Amino acid sequence: MSSEPACAGGVSAQAGVGLRELFGFQQRFISEALLDESGWERLLDRIRDIPGPALMRNLSGFEFRLSEPEPSADFGPDVSGLCPLARWYIEQGRAAPAGSRAAALGAFMSQMSDDAWPSSALLEYDVYGVPDDERPDPGLYLSVVNHPAIAGVPAAGDAVGIIADALGLPRDDDERQSVERLCEALPDGGFVNLIGAMPDRGIRAVRVQVDGIDAAQVPGLLSRIGWSGPIRLVEETLADMLTVAKGFSLAFDVAAEGPLPHVGVEIGPLQGGITSFDGWLRTVRRDWQPLIEHLMDTGLCLRPKGEALIAFPGRSQIDTRMGALIVYRAIAGLKIAVSHSGRPSKGYGFTVVFQAS
Repeated sequence: MSSEPACAGGVSAQAGVGLRELFGFQQRFISEALLDESGWERLLDRIRDIPGPALMRNLSGFEFRLSEPEPSADFGPDVSGLCPLARWYIEQGRAAPAGSRAAALGAFMSQMSDDAWPSSALLEYDVYGVPDDERPDPGLYLSVVNHPAIAGVPAAGDAVGIIADALGLPRDDDERQSVERLCEALPDGGFVNLIGAMPDRGIRAVRVQVDGIDAAQVPGLLSRIGWSGPIRLVEETLADMLTVAKGFSLAFDVAAEGPLPHVGVEIGPLQGGITSFDGWLRTVRRDWQPLIEHLMDTGLCLRPKGEALIAFPGRSQIDTRMGALIVYRAIAGLKIAVSHSGRPSKGYGFTVVFQAS
């Protein structure tokens, strides 16, 4: 895997691959309990404009709803540096009307590089629950963790405005200040690792993912930020899940008025958090199996979906008209969304398809 980096350049060998053909390579390794034929068709229709070659050798993310019976998934491609996928968004932006969201996203992608922020981005296309006649614009998520190899990483509050610009949305000072108040309330050692937004989900909000805190510090943090959700249920969820998980992070949706009354408790098998790219990409089935089995045993995950997610990771070689290809799959995280209305769970998987050496 290390010799085939995600979103690498040079896709000429796969220039003829179509989007449907590319996803067909992956479909055979993803259980219909997670994504059935109808789910694949909806996903393909949602991203039908993206050329297949742009997604070769590129991390492709799937968000599976583990508490819902429908076998459907949202889709999130990773974009790093000026890879083919980034160049496609840039070209689309240049061809789009001035002031449009496509133009804004293309302009943002044109600023990406390998050694200065932003060096990577994760897009998200909503598929689940979206009416067939609607095509909401993708969301954008950016890492704001300081890294010695990446220059110019902004503070979380500053990233809020940058994301608004990239999504073609007006900047909102109240929104930025709400995020800054959350950052100021973090206990020692806590930090924001991800900032993002979905432009077409009704209530405008910024996703803020927090890491580096202990479970004992969570109730105080929720109180300090005036979170109106069920604090005790978050405590109980963490206490229960940390019997099998080794790390966690919290995902807040922060509006101009403050944090919304739900929080994502994201868990994983890695000590000290789940946000290390090099970490989760190299996890295997046995790392995730105890966590997923616990979700099933506690009724937070439907058993057919949990068993399918346990079987998701792997590395398979297939013979195609383009020669031998590798289809690599890994689980990136599990999330329990805690609110007054319940605790639905989600699982995140990534795939990469690349030429066998």
